[in-house]
Amino acid sequence: MALVLALGGGTPSAACTVIQNRRFFATPIWEEGDKPVHILSRNDPAALVWRQFARRWRGDGILLGTEAGVDVLLYWDGRRYRIAYASEAP
Repeated sequence: MALVLALGGGTPSAACTVIQNRRFFATPIWEEGDKPVHILSRNDPAALVWRQFARRWRGDGILLGTEAGVDVLLYWDGRRYRIAYASEAP
């Protein structure tokens, strides 16, 4: 399993990035029906909480579910994709 991200609004000239992590995606939560992936718009009120963990966050983010029930945020910092972890415990 992998995520393919198109930076540039899905235009034909968009730069694509493939993100793979066998250990992360090899958990039961990713093998079941609905995948725990959600777009987090920068205008969403929940984005304010995430901004304290992802200070250089630009554009919209992607929330990825984990087995522990705590989401992680995949975000663009203007140069590369990064992961932010919230301080909440499962």
